[in-house]
Amino acid sequence: MKYLVSTRSIAYKPIIMTQELKNLIDPDGRFYDVIAPVIDDLGYRLIRVAFAGTDPKRGAILNIAIEPKDGSKLKVDDCKIVSQDLSAVMDVADPIPDNYVLEVGSAGLDRPLTDKRDFERFQGYEGKFECKRPDDNGQRKFRGFIQDVNNSGFVIKTTDRGDLQLDWSNLSMARLVASDQLLKDLQDGKV
Repeated sequence: MKYLVSTRSIAYKPIIMTQELKNLIDPDGRFYDVIAPVIDDLGYRLIRVAFAGTDPKRGAILNIAIEPKDGSKLKVDDCKIVSQDLSAVMDVADPIPDNYVLEVGSAGLDRPLTDKRDFERFQGYEGKFECKRPDDNGQRKFRGFIQDVNNSGFVIKTTDRGDLQLDWSNLSMARLVASDQLLKDLQDGKV
């Protein structure tokens, strides 16, 4: 697969993020260390890496969700810059031996929550959460409004069970639930 190669030099440096939930960003576990430094160096934050199965015509799909670190809105040109620089690095690192398509875009309205900062930013908004191990009632999947964020996890307010504490170490998936209010607040720059 041929890619445009950027003339921008990429300096590799360790990324130190607050309460990063690496398994939520890169569930496959083989792309983060290659992708995150490039995206970070370009001024963006890596939200999610998803490696999908093979499309018979295009090959496998590596989908990267990003957002600007400065809080501005993601533009098509941002995705193009990241895609070009990332393609060059991926060609050298070669974590995918077969042909694949690289897609770079925004996390979307029902975005994954992959860092403690996301949970703090979206307090008061509804999310869907899945845990690795079930709670005392045998439940692993939860839906509720993010209430409080702390060092061990976060509290959600559910309609059927009240307030529940979910621990970072047990979390396997977290995603916002799209709503009109969330859309309005994002458009107004409130979150």
